[in-house]
Amino acid sequence: MSELSEINYTAYQWDGKNELFEEMLRGMNDFVEVETDTALDATLDANQRAYMCGKAAAVREVRDHFLALREMAVARKTGN
Repeated sequence: MSELSEINYTAYQWDGKNELFEEMLRGMNDFVEVETDTALDATLDANQRAYMCGKAAAVREVRDHFLALREMAVARKTGN
């Protein structure tokens, strides 16, 4: 089994806004919305619908992971 590498929290401890991070989140949110909308298409069969929902869920999990990393990094920086 692969081991997780140590997290470099300083990479997530910027002050103010981070345009790249915001754009990455926006892109992931848009992807989830499109995949979810597509999954609701009445012409899809159950397998196609499950595939589209799975893609949306996976991207949502990645987005939530990055948001959690940012939150943990800020907490470490501020001592909370």
